Amino acid sequence: MSNVESEHIEWPSVANGVGASGSLPGTPGAAAAAIAHRQGTAEVYRPNSPSQVRRATVTHSAHTHPLFHSLSRSNSHSLPSLPLSLSDDTPTPGLSSPLPPPLVSPQHQSLALPLDPILSAQSAESLLKSHFPTVSAAIPSISDLPALDAYIESSPTNLVQLLPDIFGAIERFVLDDPDQCSATWAALRPLVADYTSRLAHLTTVVHSPPTRPPSPVCPPRRTTWTNAHGDEWHDDYAHLTDREDPSVIAHIGAENAYARAVMKPAEPLQKLLYKEFVSRIDETEATPRVQLGDGFWYSSRKVPGAEYRVHCRARDAQGTGEEVYLDENALAESDEFANAAYFRLGFLRHSPDGKLVAFGVDTTGSERYTTLFVSLEPSPTSDTPTFSILPHRIPDVYEHFEFSADGKWAYYTLLDGYERSERLMRWKIGTPISTATLLHHEPDDKFYVTLTKTASSAYFLVSVTAQVTSEILYLSAHDTTDTPHVLFPKTEGVQVSVEHHGGHFYTLSNREGAKNNWIYRVPVPTLHEDGVDWTEEELMSKAQTVIAEREFVLIEDMQVRHSHLVVFERSNCLQNVRIVYLGDSDACRARALSANPPAPDFSTYHYISFSDPVYSVFPSSVDEEVADLSKQSLWGTTTLRFQYSSFVQPKQVLDYDMERREVVVVHEEGVGGKMYPYDRTLYSSRRLFAISQDGTPIPVSLVYRRDLLGMNMTPPQPNPCLLHSYGAYGGSTNPIFSPHRLSLLDRGFVYAIAHVRGGAEMGSAWYEGGKLGEKMNTFWDFTAVAEYLCKEGWTSPQRLAIYGRSAGGLLIGASVNLRPELFKVALTEVPFVDVVNTMFDSTIPWTAFEYEEWGNPSDKAIYDAMKSYCPYTNLNGEKLARNQYPNMLVIGGMNDPRVAFFEPLKYVSKMRNERRKAREEIRTRWVEEKKAQRRRRRGGGGRGDHEGSTPDSDATKHDGRVLSGGGGPYESILENHGVMPAVDYDGDTESEGESEAEDKDPVPDDAELFGSEERLTLLLLDDVGHGGNSGVYSYLEDLSFEYSFIISCLEAPFKPILQPGATNAAVTATATASGGQSFDAVLASAPGTPAVASLFARPGASVGVPYLQSPTRLVGAAKDGYDPESSDDEGGVSRKRAKAAGGPFEDVYRTGGKKRGDRAQNKLYQWFATWF
Repeated sequence: MSNVESEHIEWPSVANGVGASGSLPGTPGAAAAAIAHRQGTAEVYRPNSPSQVRRATVTHSAHTHPLFHSLSRSNSHSLPSLPLSLSDDTPTPGLSSPLPPPLVSPQHQSLALPLDPILSAQSAESLLKSHFPTVSAAIPSISDLPALDAYIESSPTNLVQLLPDIFGAIERFVLDDPDQCSATWAALRPLVADYTSRLAHLTTVVHSPPTRPPSPVCPPRRTTWTNAHGDEWHDDYAHLTDREDPSVIAHIGAENAYARAVMKPAEPLQKLLYKEFVSRIDETEATPRVQLGDGFWYSSRKVPGAEYRVHCRARDAQGTGEEVYLDENALAESDEFANAAYFRLGFLRHSPDGKLVAFGVDTTGSERYTTLFVSLEPSPTSDTPTFSILPHRIPDVYEHFEFSADGKWAYYTLLDGYERSERLMRWKIGTPISTATLLHHEPDDKFYVTLTKTASSAYFLVSVTAQVTSEILYLSAHDTTDTPHVLFPKTEGVQVSVEHHGGHFYTLSNREGAKNNWIYRVPVPTLHEDGVDWTEEELMSKAQTVIAEREFVLIEDMQVRHSHLVVFERSNCLQNVRIVYLGDSDACRARALSANPPAPDFSTYHYISFSDPVYSVFPSSVDEEVADLSKQSLWGTTTLRFQYSSFVQPKQVLDYDMERREVVVVHEEGVGGKMYPYDRTLYSSRRLFAISQDGTPIPVSLVYRRDLLGMNMTPPQPNPCLLHSYGAYGGSTNPIFSPHRLSLLDRGFVYAIAHVRGGAEMGSAWYEGGKLGEKMNTFWDFTAVAEYLCKEGWTSPQRLAIYGRSAGGLLIGASVNLRPELFKVALTEVPFVDVVNTMFDSTIPWTAFEYEEWGNPSDKAIYDAMKSYCPYTNLNGEKLARNQYPNMLVIGGMNDPRVAFFEPLKYVSKMRNERRKAREEIRTRWVEEKKAQRRRRRGGGGRGDHEGSTPDSDATKHDGRVLSGGGGPYESILENHGVMPAVDYDGDTESEGESEAEDKDPVPDDAELFGSEERLTLLLLDDVGHGGNSGVYSYLEDLSFEYSFIISCLEAPFKPILQPGATNAAVTATATASGGQSFDAVLASAPGTPAVASLFARPGASVGVPYLQSPTRLVGAAKDGYDPESSDDEGGVSRKRAKAAGGPFEDVYRTGGKKRGDRAQNKLYQWFATWF
């Protein structure tokens, strides 16, 4: 756990990016009032006096995006968050914890506060540093005024990040020495006066938001061809696939510049978010240590201010004599990689003899690694190792690399030209790489080759895998002349994974139609006398069932120890860990040596139980290197090491003794929070079920802050919500803790995961129900969950944001086309959106591999299904033109090997073009209709007299949608939220005396035709791969950009809302710990502990209400007696990113390094888990 500064600093509440007013920051019980500009008014809300609202008229441009009439206004104030005394009835601040006053040196007295006469300048500086440690090594401490000057001079909006510390310093100064209050007020009064005069000016003068720059234009170039089914197919943006075309590169640059320009007003929010993120992470986090055969204890850790990790070894578990044998930061800045546009260290493997470490470096983002070696041997002239990097290089390696048992041979897989690992190689280390031997080649482009070592270290396992079919080969890790032997050959639709134990291979498979998998064991084959391997029939004749298939329990994974089998299961969307006893170690060894060993009794087992209502369990550690080391190092023990997390529990690495059934927390994610500490008891997680259109219940996982839940307020109000899903490849979206997500929850967000079909949260049938021809179920499930959350009062369409990446981006695109009016914001990263064109193009990497997931469009039924949901194909220009689509931010990677850069590029380009075309058509129709009306009026005709009029019909239709009278199933909820599609009801009548010159066309009003709120569509393409940017800080910068987009478009609070009733003592307690529950409470044999009591103590439950006052219409009153707390709640181009790019983040945020790399997701489909 990290040791975090205990003092909590409150920043007065800000709604919609406008300045706030209230009492001194950090004061318990203070009336942190928020000034909100809503629908032409400025309101000052006082939580302690809700009836006292001061209102002043403000005029805003009606035809503009909320981003400009919310965040941009904060830029017009010199101090957007300066404390402002509203009136004499503001509650008296409470006392802070007794800390000495922070002081400044005499030469800076004019900038701040008087110096305490009893302390020297030197002691004052020392005292200041002791109570204000730097939140991050990348952000200056307020004790260093010259550094602060330089920091703010480099970018004035950096002040936003420093204000909480400054306000905290002022608070502690005056509370410790009340005699200084008058002098302090004298220093602050000019700033307050300036702020109030600016605010008064805003109430009388029209405020013009910044002009929105024009969006990029990519002229269409129509390409037409006839596909395999005889359909004539058109694509106006097929030319954007050519990354060598200068016009394509120029267009990407224009899109990136446009996105940055539009988000420029949000830079203060981005910087505030960034500081929140940095304040929460443990910048010195170290992994649990693992002891290897050489006697050293290995681990890795972060370095404050540095992008990448360092890898260390020590002489004992306490870290004595720690040595850094590999520094990723130094490697990234070395001559070999300093000029790379991208840097990421992938796999890292230790040789069994402790002499070498092999690691892969990706410099393009394509997951194509160059393998390097670092020597751990002492130098010839000293007993101290130099940890030098050897000259050997193996290019084009995927992520699979292993050492032989003697450490002298390397086994690895190589990629082909389409990013598919196709070859298994063996190489004698130290010889020319050209002497490497080919052990296996897979010619079928639907399959790729992977390599692992068994936990027993006895065998290498080679898996030749497609989406639903696999083949297993094995070879000895000790005999370097051995060649692969087929254990289980390919059988269509049969998947197999294997582990070794004694004289058997334990096998997890769906063989014999077992959709949810079963585990059996087969003996390790011996060659026949003629040297021929066993046939599959011979092998299966000796198979013994270990765990049979169960209808509602999916077996996901397994691990083996010398005396235990560990089984990871999932049932009803919840994970379980089953421990099967194989016998004590001596008995296991005896069975392994016996010619006719007795079978163990597989009926002896127990489960590890967990108390959170929603949680996640991973058979790994927080660091892949350590996880890999643990697999072999723990083989001979009774210890299971795994990771546990929930929506409210920070990640823990646990060592569970399977014999004693005891657990030790060997690592817990440190959650800081000098700005806003984490207190687990403030948050609740839930599991709900929404009903899809075919009646299927869809699980929904939720987390929210209890005191900010709008449905508990009077009147009930919808919360802003971020809904996330994936829904493909049988991958489950797991509810895990994210310290960064707290920045949303503390702004009143509900975060939700829709466990839709296409994943495997409810078993293999759940996966089968959302793939191939059944793929539409995935999108109906997602929109049903969104509809349910709105109907039940958790959120509303005007407050709902959605997020998905990769195949989850397809889900977002299809759902937006299906129900655009249901969402206000859509964020998608590396989205797979051009399904039909991509799946017809076999030259694109992974296309053939994907046939078993999406189908081959050469099949007419699959082709028809793809056409029905493909986001790119089904864009609706009319709805885009009328601003019925949500605000969209689309992120792509120029070097992505899975979703090509041109998919998001084509998608956004087509959206813009379809929108423009449709607007011109709508304007033309409007003008023609106006002319026709004039002619009818002069001819005496009335409304409804023209052809096609049906004045007595039950419903008015527009674009095929029923707008009134007996409409569709979603009409009522949309009407309740005031988001029915904008329709041009022409009720104009000729004004008295109006002259109607026939030669003068009427001028259309865009606000009338398209709605008053413009929707944004932004695209960012960067030099990254499928996982995005790496480096600790680069990742946080990107995340702050995305969060600021969501917060701005939903008009959520500019800053987090202070925890209600928090005292400095409580803050101290939460800031010095991770905030997580001890594992004694997590690992419980009984059901979970009772929910924490509701925090809504005051009548009306109005804690934190102000930011919820929104222009959207409220949801109907909640059901009588309904209490959400009553359930089981527990508690772009190929170039480097230059500094001069113009973004809000410069190198001042880190001590060194460049913004490169990806999000450390280097296992195939490991990116299922969301980084949100």
